[in-house]
Amino acid sequence: SILTLTAFFINLSNEAMDKLTTKEVRNIENSIYRELNNSTSQLHNLASFLQNTVDLDRAKFSSFVSSLMEGQDHIHAMSWNPLVYQKDKKQMERDLSEIYGEPIAIRGDPVEEEDPIVYVKLISPEAGNMKAVGFNVFSNPDRKKTLLLAEASFQPKATPIINLVQTDADVPAYLMFFPVFEKGTQSSRQLRGYATGIFLVEGMLKNALNSSEQSIFNYELF
Repeated sequence: SILTLTAFFINLSNEAMDKLTTKEVRNIENSIYRELNNSTSQLHNLASFLQNTVDLDRAKFSSFVSSLMEGQDHIHAMSWNPLVYQKDKKQMERDLSEIYGEPIAIRGDPVEEEDPIVYVKLISPEAGNMKAVGFNVFSNPDRKKTLLLAEASFQPKATPIINLVQTDADVPAYLMFFPVFEKGTQSSRQLRGYATGIFLVEGMLKNALNSSEQSIFNYELF
């Protein structure tokens, strides 16, 4: 009788724990979706700004991004990555040197010989991120694939989790690209470039999970 009762209460306890775990996992999933939607919304605002701003410059870009990032500790930086053709590379390097007052080369060999260049022209905040300026995002096969998916779908797309090129230590993050088209020409696919957000994985999880969830669950984000 004792063994039977013990087995009954163990099974009852296990069922209760399974139900609790399922409920908690759904709550965590919803929280992570909320953080992802928030990231997408901020990037959409940046894409709209880039599409509609005449005479975009370093100061205007920095001011707008600062307002988007206020209170958003999971956003590491946001950038404007225009698309140009390889024949225009030297002119774009001259433009970068004029913007920043020092020689800046566009870095990153194309994956395929005929590939265009998608490079980081403006980034905010600049402190700690200047190493990214001039980097050809299209030179990385995974990022190229993500950029092409974003262009084809007219929707934001995220990369796999990466370590940032502008940091010395390993900082897990993901990039999200939002295609920016010439105003009024989306149907003809006149792509200007990409509004780009750099989102910190640990910051997003910190916002999505409360302290008790972080202490009782092991988790993997992919």
